[in-house]
Order: sequence, then structure tokens, then C-alpha cells
Amino acid sequence: MGNISNQNLKINLDFKTIIILLLCGFIVFSPLSSKITLGILRLPLALPELLFFPFYFFLKKRMDLKINWNTFIIGGVLILLLIAISFLVGNFGLVSILSTVRGYFYMLVFFSIFKDKKINNFSYILFISLGSVFGWLLDSLLFVNMLANDMAEGKTIAVYGNMITLSLAMSIPFFFKQKKYIVIAFLSGLILSLSTGTRRQIIIFIISFGLSLMLTMKISINGIIKKIITLGVITSFLVILYPLADEYVYNVSPTLHYRIFTKTEQLFTGEENDSDDIRTNAISEFVDTYEEYVFPRGFVSKRTMTDADTGKYMDSPYYELFYTFSLAGVLFILLLLVRRFFFHLNNYLFKGGTESGVCMVSIATIFVLIMVEGSFLNWSYTTPCTGFVLARIFSSKNLIKI
Repeated sequence: MGNISNQNLKINLDFKTIIILLLCGFIVFSPLSSKITLGILRLPLALPELLFFPFYFFLKKRMDLKINWNTFIIGGVLILLLIAISFLVGNFGLVSILSTVRGYFYMLVFFSIFKDKKINNFSYILFISLGSVFGWLLDSLLFVNMLANDMAEGKTIAVYGNMITLSLAMSIPFFFKQKKYIVIAFLSGLILSLSTGTRRQIIIFIISFGLSLMLTMKISINGIIKKIITLGVITSFLVILYPLADEYVYNVSPTLHYRIFTKTEQLFTGEENDSDDIRTNAISEFVDTYEEYVFPRGFVSKRTMTDADTGKYMDSPYYELFYTFSLAGVLFILLLLVRRFFFHLNNYLFKGGTESGVCMVSIATIFVLIMVEGSFLNWSYTTPCTGFVLARIFSSKNLIKI
């Protein structure tokens, strides 16, 4: 699909710049940021923004990071209005509300910076995203090592990370024709799939890879043959790897094996398990109580360890969105996203808008996350990335064409 034979991302960055960008993603936009600020710096809460501070001056010299104040003020007024509504409804305390507001504030800041903004070198985004994936990968491998050495007793058998940057790291190399980075992103995503213990990561990995592959397929005999050969090689590799990985993970941790292999097999065969039952029941509960979401009720609490019955906002984010913005508000947002998908499809196919391909994958990722994973609306190392992709999704000017 699309005439993309000359759409190449020029990686003309020096080695020092690439390392700094990778470190930015690795330290700031991955789960390692929480470990650094909480475990090493001994701060009372995770503050990846402090870790971003030195990188800001480096990026400021190379990218336009000025805020569009009109966009920021409009978004700020909306956030203040929702805070006021939260206090009027009175379901959650001040600290819980402000904790959630923090994530939306960072989304707004990055949205205000990057909407319709000209990005001179999109490889900056690629390397930051790869760095974030590498940070998540290291965190997950360290946890697997703890499991192998019986040092993870009492810990949750799951390592959560930045789903948005995983999607970007997969899609950018496809659309900008960087084959070696496709391989790097694919292998990183595959290892993550074997070590994080989360099916949602596997879903995002498959969707980002599959949709990118499909959208970059040239409508020609040679193009189709190349994609078939590529899929054949990948399939053969996975068939050989699967039993080896299955045995290794089971030996490391039967619980991790159940979360990765058994539950994934159940997902693809349509067999439900306890987690699926919880999500199915959540949908049924939502349908039965939809009248509670006719009007916006402000921000929810994401402090699952402090406020009862708030885990559903992380596992089923549509609950949070309908609570915060109302049924009509969310349906309006979803319709806007659908409209933007077709805008980017048209821009990609008929106007040579390479970046629009990345935006389409990002829209698909967001739709999936709305159903299964609320971290993209909450965690402070993820929400800036959410703001970035939303800014590019809703941009109509200065989208990269190569």
C-alpha cells in the first residue's frame, strides 16, 4: 500500500547524539525512571521529569520545544474545570485527584509543543523510543533473573513499561525504511514478550508490527513476494524458538510461564481465564451502569493501593474516560480519532505523507490501550509520549513527507 520506495529516514546523527537520545528514552521514558528516582535518589514519588531536565537543554538546541500557548491555555482551562467537577462530585481525595491530573498535565504540555510543529529529524523520536524499549527490556530481564534465583518472592509477576514508545519503535523504521532498526525493534519486542508477563504488551507488539508491515506493502508482485518471504522467515524463526522459550520460561517460573504462554494461547483460541472474566464482567457492569456516565464527573483516582475499586481504571481505561469526559465526550473523541485515521490514510496513500503511516499505527495502539491498559493515561514516564503521539495524530501541517 502506498508509493513508498523513496521514503527513507536519513540517520545522519553522530554517535554521541544517538547515545544521548537512547539514554533519554532509557532513563526518562522507561520504567527505570521510577527505579532511579525512588530506589537510587530516594525521592518520595517517581519524578522522571527531574531526569528529563538535563536532556531538555540538549534537545532544545536541536528541536523546537516552544509551547503553543493558545492550545495550552485551552487545555489548561479544561483541566481546571474537570478538577472543579471532581471536588463537587467528591468521590476521591485531593491527593488522588492531583496524582491523576499530573499525567494529563504532561500530556497537555507535549501536545502543545508538538501539534503542527515541524520536526526536522524524526530519527530523534526513533532513538528516544528505542531507548525507552531498551530500558523496559533491561528491567524485565533483571526481573527474570530475580525469578531464576528465587529472589522475587511476593512480587507481582509482570513488568509494565511504555506501550506508546514500543509502538513508535516498531512503526517508525517500517515507514521510514530502516531495515536494521526493524530487526532491532522486532527482537526487542519479542524478548519483551517472553519476559514481561503481560499479554497486553504482546498485543501491542503484534498490532504495531503487523499493521506497519501491511501498510508498507507495495501493491506489486515483487512487493507481495518479499512480504511473504519475510513472514515465512519470521514464522520459521518463531516456530523454532517457541519450544525452547516455552521450556526455559517454565524452568525459570511456572507462574511467568502461565502468564505468557498459557494465557496467550487461551487468548488466541478464545478460551477465557480469570483475567478475561474480570474484563468481561467489567464491560457488563459498565453497560448496566452507563447512566452514571451521562455527565462528566472529573478525574478518577489511580491510587489502587489506597483507594478501593480503582483497579478497573488501569485495566479498563474506558471506565476512566467515560467517568471523566462523559459518554458524549468520549464518543466525540473516538469519532475524532476515527476521522483522523482516515485523514492520515488519505495523506499517506495519495499525498506521500510518510509520518501519517506512523500516526495510523499510533491510533490503532490507542484504541487497543483504551480497552486493556491504562498506563498511557497515568504514568509520568508514559503520558508525555501519549501527548506527543496525540499531537502528531491531530496535526494537519508539517507532517513529514519524504
